[in-house]
Amino acid sequence: MLKRRISLMSAILAATALCLPPLSSMSVQAQQHLSLDRTVDAQGIAYWTPGRLRNAQPLSSGLIDLGELMEAAEPDGAEATGEAEGHPGNLHAFNVQPDWTNRLFEPGEEPKSLGSTSDIEPKDIGTFGAHFSSSRVFPAGIETFYPYSTIGKLFFTLPNGAPAVCSAAVVSFRLVVTAGQCVHQGFGGQSGFHSNFLFVPAYQQGVAPLLIWDWQRAVVTGEWSNGGGTVPNAADYALIETQDQLVNGVTRRIGEVTGGLGWQTLSLLPNHVHMFGYPTNLDGGEIMHQVTGQSFGPIAPNNAAYGSDMGPGAGGGPFVQNFGELALGHIDGLNPLRNAVVGVSSAFSPPPGFAQAGSIFDSRFVDLFNNACANRPGNC
Repeated sequence: MLKRRISLMSAILAATALCLPPLSSMSVQAQQHLSLDRTVDAQGIAYWTPGRLRNAQPLSSGLIDLGELMEAAEPDGAEATGEAEGHPGNLHAFNVQPDWTNRLFEPGEEPKSLGSTSDIEPKDIGTFGAHFSSSRVFPAGIETFYPYSTIGKLFFTLPNGAPAVCSAAVVSFRLVVTAGQCVHQGFGGQSGFHSNFLFVPAYQQGVAPLLIWDWQRAVVTGEWSNGGGTVPNAADYALIETQDQLVNGVTRRIGEVTGGLGWQTLSLLPNHVHMFGYPTNLDGGEIMHQVTGQSFGPIAPNNAAYGSDMGPGAGGGPFVQNFGELALGHIDGLNPLRNAVVGVSSAFSPPPGFAQAGSIFDSRFVDLFNNACANRPGNC
């Protein structure tokens, strides 16, 4: 396969502020993206009836056999080169009492199996040999505490009118990151965008404890929007700008309520991460799920694979390095940026393979983030 070589500028200095201005980036490639602004007559939150939310289905486009692709990949199949760039996350600046009575709908479906498990060893490893640990996020209610509070469900409408659902995470004061496939079908230009985006942070079993957040703008990479809608894709990620809303009588941005994760480029391979999402094969997609593991190998173009038993519904969910809160006495290693998204879920292998993959953030992500930050003062 033709390999793209991307050179990135030197790593930015560590930031002490909660939020930084947009970063600058250089690349041998022209950076491209496609954006969609919300129209005045858009339905927004009113579109999402309990029935539509309940009937939203995960995308199946990411369900493929990753084993063949991993076997074919060259050792340096993670194509981006250069030095990593990063942006720190932010704690929530405004304490909101979670509202567990804010029920959107009554869930009704049982978990959906991804396939046969007859060839799987009695531990968390599939036939590909990628080790991982898998668990629902617990105890119940921890979803509303940072950094879990940044992760949630993304509802949207496909171009054919069907309601759909992915996973996503807050990465700045108004920005939510997800997979490109959760924003655009991968062909059709402007008409390929999905619509009616609605983000529910800390979602659990039909309840929105940290409110529901309407969208204002979506932007996706040119690699995804022109890529034909298939995975793996070199840049299957996108950003959604959310609208502000009144919280206890004060207008707030989502990142002030949930906090925001940071992000870092060129860091999905090699690494050890927490992967989050709402896979419909586990707890019916009604409870936040987490998988931890070490990167397993490269997949062309510009992807990395991890062991995982999550399936569709977790698409767009973040791969987070150095997740959690520091202990007293902690000493930083060589890759210290905490709670940083280094990729998002793009492709899944069903049993017995058990693997998950995502595009490696590179200069295309920096360009996308800069574009989204610049759209409105206070986005970042």
